[in-house]
Amino acid sequence: QIAQGRILGPFESPNYLAMYIAPLIVALIIIYFKNTTLSYLKRFIFPLVGTFSVTLILTQSFSSIIAVFLAIAFYFALQSKKKWWYLGLAVIILAFGLFFINKINIKSGSIAARNEIYHAALRIGTFHSLRGIGPGNFPKYFIELPIQNRINFEALHPHDIFLAFWVYMGWPGLICFLAIIYLSLRKRNFAKNPVFYFMLLTILLNGLTDTTFFKNDLSVIFWVLVAFLI
Repeated sequence: QIAQGRILGPFESPNYLAMYIAPLIVALIIIYFKNTTLSYLKRFIFPLVGTFSVTLILTQSFSSIIAVFLAIAFYFALQSKKKWWYLGLAVIILAFGLFFINKINIKSGSIAARNEIYHAALRIGTFHSLRGIGPGNFPKYFIELPIQNRINFEALHPHDIFLAFWVYMGWPGLICFLAIIYLSLRKRNFAKNPVFYFMLLTILLNGLTDTTFFKNDLSVIFWVLVAFLI
């Protein structure tokens, strides 16, 4: 399906489709470069990466695209201790990603709309910093918040996973979430399973500018990755 020139597949938003595809692209690329018993599958990886990449671009979800570039560049930078050319590849990927970001035509109104949501989320979170407002209640609090020259008349989430945990669950919820992230992304977990490690990292990088958790199926993916890593 296509809405406003953006592909959204079976989901209600193109961003949700991008949130599924982004960690898969990172996982496939790592599997290809990593020496594993799955080497016989490598012949299928390039077509899959190509298909997923085209789909990701068509979603026009720039948060997810940037997260993919950063995660892959970070992976090759860490691998540069084993093979020096991995560092060069990481620099190329990062440079290409920055070039892509620079070429993105983002309307100033879109940036202003996102900033309005962030400022509103900070105000709501400040008022309810201990207990939070509960998941799913952000639209109600957002529309009731007095905002001069309002741009958005609807906002489902704060568009930041860390901000969302704080607004929804207060400081206890955010602290628990950060503790889970710390336990999952420890260095030993990178050595144990880099594929799941960087899939989770991609979700978190994407979550800096979008809410990649508070949707049932997205939450399941998050917890499955955490279960494999901890």
